[in-house]
Amino acid sequence: MQAPFDAQFDQQGWPTLDDLRRADPPQRPSAAWFLLLIPVVPFIAFHVLYGLHESAGAPPDFRAGYVGGRVFGGLLLPLIAAAVFYFTTDRSSLAGAVALVVGMVCNVSLHIFVDPEPLRAWKPSWPKHSTSASPVVRSGPVVESFGAFDFELPPAWKRAKPDRTETKAMLLLGATNWQQADAMIKVDVGKPALPTARQTARAMAGRDGHVFDAPLMLDGVEGIRVQTPSDDLSRPRYAVVVYREGKVYLIMAATKGPEIKHAMKQVLDTWQWE
Repeated sequence: MQAPFDAQFDQQGWPTLDDLRRADPPQRPSAAWFLLLIPVVPFIAFHVLYGLHESAGAPPDFRAGYVGGRVFGGLLLPLIAAAVFYFTTDRSSLAGAVALVVGMVCNVSLHIFVDPEPLRAWKPSWPKHSTSASPVVRSGPVVESFGAFDFELPPAWKRAKPDRTETKAMLLLGATNWQQADAMIKVDVGKPALPTARQTARAMAGRDGHVFDAPLMLDGVEGIRVQTPSDDLSRPRYAVVVYREGKVYLIMAATKGPEIKHAMKQVLDTWQWE
């Protein structure tokens, strides 16, 4: 009797397990893998958002490579976990899919826990319809000069007299002296104590702060960004370290509570060297 498939029979006339494996046609990938595009797309968008935030102010070619590397690095561990579960569960598509999703969720949760600032800063803009026919008149930004540099004053911030000789610029929010102010932005200028800007940034960050890999360009000069968990005026929450013409420029922002990130960003975006 001819077998319905090409297999060798043993002495009892039944195919062996090896014969059945050879006769079994290869299975196509499960549709579950295609459904993974649903969580993968927002996962990639999340890392693109964080990458653009961390590389803000860097040259375009650096930003593109940085964002691409961040997306690849974020996907690497979840993909490895999915492959391990897939092959250790007799090629179960469900196990691989679950491992991949759990890995991506853990990755995103860890990033949000460590640094939630990119999500706080991201605000989608929606078109607004004006209910009034009359135009809204706004005063233009105020550009202040501080000798070797100048920048725009953020709204509601006031220029104050520096309290030290090395402080070349001081802005306050909520008061006219820094002891009673709610927030402060200032620029200190002096001779560098360390050879490079990154070393100075690491010293400012301390054990609990963070030094960003991506540099920030201030009117053509590279700066290194620092962020700390400070919630008072004794230590900056945000800082940029710039080495220029033998001097170190420490651009610092501290707060007791009010959000200062946008004010700091306006100072950096409008910074110009004299």
